[in-house]
Amino acid sequence: MKNQSPTISRPLSLSEGHLFVELPEGPFLVDTGSPFSFSTPRSATVGSRRHELPAEFNVGVPVGRAEIARFIKGTFAGLLGMDVLGQYHLAFDLPGASLHFASTSDGLPFEGGPAASRIELEDPFGAPAIITKLNGYPGLTIFDTGTQYGYVLDADLCRGAEPAADIVDYNPVLGEIHSPSWQVAVDLTNAHRFASSTALIRERVGVFPALYAAAFSVLQVRALIGCSWLKDWVVALNRVPGEAAMLVESAD
Repeated sequence: MKNQSPTISRPLSLSEGHLFVELPEGPFLVDTGSPFSFSTPRSATVGSRRHELPAEFNVGVPVGRAEIARFIKGTFAGLLGMDVLGQYHLAFDLPGASLHFASTSDGLPFEGGPAASRIELEDPFGAPAIITKLNGYPGLTIFDTGTQYGYVLDADLCRGAEPAADIVDYNPVLGEIHSPSWQVAVDLTNAHRFASSTALIRERVGVFPALYAAAFSVLQVRALIGCSWLKDWVVALNRVPGEAAMLVESAD
């Protein structure tokens, strides 16, 4: 991915199945599925911009380092959600171990190469979402880098897919999640008439817990994809008003 304006590049890594970016304050979990951020140092610095952050946020229950540390054992400084990430055009280059930031206020969106696919972005509650075909079924799908697995609204969406081991996961609001899982093909571009190329990924998915399923059903969300597939792709999120888009390009 290229950008004609100044960008900030920070080290990006996948650890314990989760995505982390290294900032001056320390490693931060990168969570596009979270509307909020927190930081135990009370800040997150991206280039010359210092974002003041709370030590925790409240979504009916407090969510801070102690809650996240129940399923992430390594050292980390906090979590970056869309209140911070949404202020930037982003390019996730996990194969190149970098997360690139360009300010939405004075920076330009990222540009893909000839083989990149451009996919229209939606944001049902601030999280990036696209129309995909998961196991052949079209539907609105959230791109949630804060989770290591994908999830579907209904197990019927996985009919005929290859079964995988049961998922044991953790959500700071819901607690432990236990679910059957499947390996499914997710076509990020097939549901888009004007996509210039195909981006077909493999994702291991479980079934949303009942509480989340009810909430996502209201938003017409049918699935969620996590971050594990990023090891083979470079993905940009361009948050241009009226023209928000995801660019997807194979790392090969």
